[in-house]
Amino acid sequence: MSPSRAAASDRHLRISVISPVTSTDAIDVEATLRPLRDPTVEIESFFLESGPPSIETEADVAACLPGLLASGVRVLAAGWQGLVINCMCDPGLKELRARVLAPVFGAAETSMHAIAAAGGRFSVLDVVSGGREMVEAQVATYGVRSHYVSHRSIDVPVLQLFTDPAGTVAALEGAALAALADGADTLLLGCTGLAELARRLRSALGARGVHPTVVEPLATSVRVARAILEARAPDAPCGIRDA
Repeated sequence: MSPSRAAASDRHLRISVISPVTSTDAIDVEATLRPLRDPTVEIESFFLESGPPSIETEADVAACLPGLLASGVRVLAAGWQGLVINCMCDPGLKELRARVLAPVFGAAETSMHAIAAAGGRFSVLDVVSGGREMVEAQVATYGVRSHYVSHRSIDVPVLQLFTDPAGTVAALEGAALAALADGADTLLLGCTGLAELARRLRSALGARGVHPTVVEPLATSVRVARAILEARAPDAPCGIRDA
């Protein structure tokens, strides 16, 4: 490896992951982030000091925005080079991009574009049936309508996903089979809180002889963020935009 390539690969990157909710210990974000770290990338998880405990409605999105925007600006001003919003509603995405110079990644936008880049046809496995309108608005806004197949929900509130993990996986399996019958070849988990169950869902479907791609949006977004940050110039600006 040439010296220039060695220097590029040895760059120390700092990626912040902000969950736009207060910490309830109902979802273990650290379990998803831990395997993504190595000596060249620092990944830190942040929660809001005040805001909703989960995001499932437009009202929850509105309630999280003040704390999310303040936290995002504060984190990036402190030298973090990129930010991932840990929520499939992508709250505050446009607002943060307008205020900061560093790349900001929304879990839904990033995952949907990654699937589209691979030529996949995806269905979203959501936690609540009421999320269909928001998902389909995202699909239109993000320009991935030709890759979108359907929205299927399990109707389990976010904070209850791990009350009965086996029951949640069974519900996901049922929703997945319905999505595959709709014509999907890729299943996008519609809540980042489902991250720890992605592997179990793949195994359950595999036991049936079914092997779709199951995309877990938080890890996908962090990996894309890392790839983009590695491609940026070492001295690319990462602070706050001038008012």
